[in-house]
Amino acid sequence: EKAAEKCIKLAQNNGDRFAEFKAKIAKVKSKFSGFYNILISYENYPVEESLLAQCYEYKYHNHLAHMYVHCFENDLFQNITLDNIEFELEYFNKGIGIGERLGNDQFLTDAYRSVIMIASYSGRRDVVNYFYEKDILVAQRSNNLFEEAMVYNGLGYNHCSGEDYTSAHYYFNLAMKIFDQLGLS
Repeated sequence: EKAAEKCIKLAQNNGDRFAEFKAKIAKVKSKFSGFYNILISYENYPVEESLLAQCYEYKYHNHLAHMYVHCFENDLFQNITLDNIEFELEYFNKGIGIGERLGNDQFLTDAYRSVIMIASYSGRRDVVNYFYEKDILVAQRSNNLFEEAMVYNGLGYNHCSGEDYTSAHYYFNLAMKIFDQLGLS
């Protein structure tokens, strides 16, 4: 983050608006390991509305989607209910919408996995199942059998942690069938 701050100041001193924008993007990305290794955070990360607007202006839509998903509303996943999940997650849903329009299935999977982890740590098995169900649709649409098996494995684990062993057994078996099919068991 310190290096990005220096780059921001240099760009400002040079009057280079685009370089300043890229440096601000680098600052946000540095917080999240370049959006590749998303750390679980219950805290929101402040992003200026002007930076979000510049993402549209410069057509940095993928970066915008990542910021919407990872910088806002992380605190909500601890207490959200299934009744209001579609309405309360304004920024998350914006990010998902952008990811869908871009056809970025890996982003969608990573976004769902991130909130699955936050909800899981908070003991919100219902929310975990909700987002696994969204993730399974992405895996099936993209014909990613490995990812599909991983989702079933996660659903099995989630049901097991809730002591619903019948459902856990069902999902673990689905995962194992796919792993067998892929030669990974």
